[in-house]
Amino acid sequence: MVSLEEITRLIIESGAVSIRNEPFVYSSGNRGPGYVMIKGLVGTPETFHSLMSELSKKVKHLASFDFINGNATGGMIPGYELSTRLSKPFVYMRETRKAGGHNELVVGLDHIKYYGKVLIVEELVNYAETTINAANAFREMGYECTHAACILSYDTKESRDKLQEAGITLISLITLPQLLNIAKTTRLLDPDLVDSYLEFLDDPIKWQVSRGLSLPESSALVAEQKGYKIMLLDENDPSIPECKRDFMYYKVDSKIFPFIWLAMDYDTIDEVLTSIKNFDTVEGEFGYKINLNSVIDGLLLLPPVTKRPIFVDLKMWNGVETMRKVLNSFVNNDWNIKVVNIYAHAGNEALSTLVTEFPSIEIYAVTILTHYDDDYCQQIYGCSMGWAMQNLFDQGVCCTGVITPAKYVSLAKSYGLKTIVPGIRINSHVDDNDEKRQKQIGTIDCGADAVVIGREITKSDTPVEKLKWLLKENNI
Repeated sequence: MVSLEEITRLIIESGAVSIRNEPFVYSSGNRGPGYVMIKGLVGTPETFHSLMSELSKKVKHLASFDFINGNATGGMIPGYELSTRLSKPFVYMRETRKAGGHNELVVGLDHIKYYGKVLIVEELVNYAETTINAANAFREMGYECTHAACILSYDTKESRDKLQEAGITLISLITLPQLLNIAKTTRLLDPDLVDSYLEFLDDPIKWQVSRGLSLPESSALVAEQKGYKIMLLDENDPSIPECKRDFMYYKVDSKIFPFIWLAMDYDTIDEVLTSIKNFDTVEGEFGYKINLNSVIDGLLLLPPVTKRPIFVDLKMWNGVETMRKVLNSFVNNDWNIKVVNIYAHAGNEALSTLVTEFPSIEIYAVTILTHYDDDYCQQIYGCSMGWAMQNLFDQGVCCTGVITPAKYVSLAKSYGLKTIVPGIRINSHVDDNDEKRQKQIGTIDCGADAVVIGREITKSDTPVEKLKWLLKENNI
């Protein structure tokens, strides 16, 4: 078998993968740094035959089937090539039924004299929709389909889940992440451009929004569900790609978390779930902050009861490997987890590593908690609170931002950091329980990028009405 490194070299040198700084415009209307044209490999016969030789060996070893279907148009030539190499009958499926004639969807099926098992072939699989649609069409006609094959797969979680649900095993010669990482290591492609493409593949919406690009309607609606604020653009807006003037595009607010995080500081999961369901009836831009005790009690193992963004208030501080495992569990979670916090004490090296490895989650560095004072900082850090904050900001500069008391918002801004301020009060009133914290407590107009509000809403006599009032009062 030819190595993945050699397969990567063949594909890259054929020009099938392009990455650049100026974004490509895709048929979906989205824009991104990379473009893959696997079907173009037919124009380089030597490369194409080498790759198909390897794919045929893999298919022969891993799948059992009676005939091969090539999906139009990209899968037709690879499918025919496989059928020749494996001595199997070949058919191809049109995109739609032919208008007139035999009104056929599949060409060549008349020569398949029995209800056997079909292998679906594509040149490339991205979202796996055409693969699954073809499999289902054959199943409706009485044929069996358990496998599909392609030269390259994007290998996204979405496509893997869809294929598994459809009962289809995909055999690919190489995946796009494999190819990109090998091309980066061997410098067949510019490492910085590869990193940009990998970032895009992990979160296309975040990649576009972070670069100030407008989004087509389908992506903008998904962005809205993720907590972004969207606004329809005029059809002549210069940010719309010239070739997509017939698309509806939206401007997207670059903030990727809501201004208000509602603290779910309850003792039991049942209380948290009930409160979320009640608060979810309120319109407006807010998310939920979930505490460590809720995570330990298994809240995030339950099916999500909200689509709103979640801030997991872990206040983590551990070895990188342990923290990596925790964050992995959040990335693969059905709840819409957008923000996680880690103590700045973990250090810049550990924080940088995790920020790089988990671009889909915003990581905020926890600095001084609101119940700390100067005496505590002298005891723990050996310096005043002000000096301690500067040291902690130095550690957290690699993160999306910091969790900071209100009085240090301006200092954090001087470091270029976004801020989430906890301990927010709706007005300047401080109750007896806040006596030690009063110097660190702020109000909603403290200048933060986001604030955390808890008991003034959740412990009020009418929590839902109080939240409605707060959102309306602050035009949120």
